[in-house]
Amino acid sequence: EVFCFGTLPCATAGHVVERAGVLLTMAELCAEDACTVAEMHVNGVQHVRSALMPCHGDVCLTTLDARSGTIWKRVENRIVNRLLKFGNRAIAERLTRIQLAGATRKRPAL
Repeated sequence: EVFCFGTLPCATAGHVVERAGVLLTMAELCAEDACTVAEMHVNGVQHVRSALMPCHGDVCLTTLDARSGTIWKRVENRIVNRLLKFGNRAIAERLTRIQLAGATRKRPAL
């Protein structure tokens, strides 16, 4: 199940968007605004693509997620979001390597 807002690509409930400078999850956004719900697979987005994230009005998609829902994850997302806004490709590439390493560790054993 994914949430769809305006013209933005659909995203999971834990995907983070930015609205007027504030980071919030798709679930939080959709609790405040009208969204549709769909059944489909979606892919994660690597930090290196952060400059390509689309916006709908004052809501912009990010490369961040908040699946763990912890305070630390919210702080981490704020820091990563600020670093990505510098637009430095080397920073984005390093953050992507960290992101991919974290994703590999989270995969369940087959």
